[in-house]
Amino acid sequence: MTKPSGAASAAAEDDVRPDEIQPEAEAPETVLVEHEGRIYELPAALKGALMRHADYARQTQDLAHQRQALEAAHAAVSEMARRHGEDLDAHARLAGLEDQIGQLERLNWPLLQRQDPARAEALMGHLFQMKQTREIAAGHLAHRQSVKAFEQRQAHAARLEHAHAVAAREIDGWSPERAQQLAHYALEQGISEDELTALADPRLLKVLHHACLHHESEEQKSAAERLTKAQAIRPAIEVGGAGAGPKDPNRMSTDDWMHHRRGQIRSKGR
Repeated sequence: MTKPSGAASAAAEDDVRPDEIQPEAEAPETVLVEHEGRIYELPAALKGALMRHADYARQTQDLAHQRQALEAAHAAVSEMARRHGEDLDAHARLAGLEDQIGQLERLNWPLLQRQDPARAEALMGHLFQMKQTREIAAGHLAHRQSVKAFEQRQAHAARLEHAHAVAAREIDGWSPERAQQLAHYALEQGISEDELTALADPRLLKVLHHACLHHESEEQKSAAERLTKAQAIRPAIEVGGAGAGPKDPNRMSTDDWMHHRRGQIRSKGR
């Protein structure tokens, strides 16, 4: 194979047009991006991809939290149903014991003692055992209800704390004082204290907050309108004073008339 001569190579280089010469690639612009608490310097073209990835990761995490919350709620409902069923069984058993004890207590014990002393003694022992069983069952039921009430209070306190935490993030100016103002406003609107105590949903807190803001704005507007109207009214011109004419002696009080009369006497003596 023959190699191109030097003249041919030079001619080939001369054939290359200036507009076909590609400029040297510029260094890509870099940006600083925060990711998971750390700062990275990346090409600007990758920022969008990283942001999309971070948004996808956040959405995935939110969905996971929602799924966990739903699963926890489902487990709580199942546990509540199980305990409710146990409470119903305990109440039914206690009611059955009360009924049997009542039937035995209504027996004619003196007559039964005379007719069948052995049976009377056996029934008396059975009645004593049933009363003991009733006391134990009532104690267990009361303890179970006490534990249930305590757990409900704890769960409500946790929901309330979560609601206030969400409100602190999503409501401007949220504070314990603002929560008290909302509570006062809710009571004024007819919400009972029990209903207010059960208000542990952050969505309802936001609705109540916006309603309270509108109410406060309307009150301020009404107060401003009343002040404007009051300032527009001119004060009435006072009648009397230093330039007032002489008073009618027949319409004077006793003190005024005596003062007026002394003045007349002093005037005549001059």
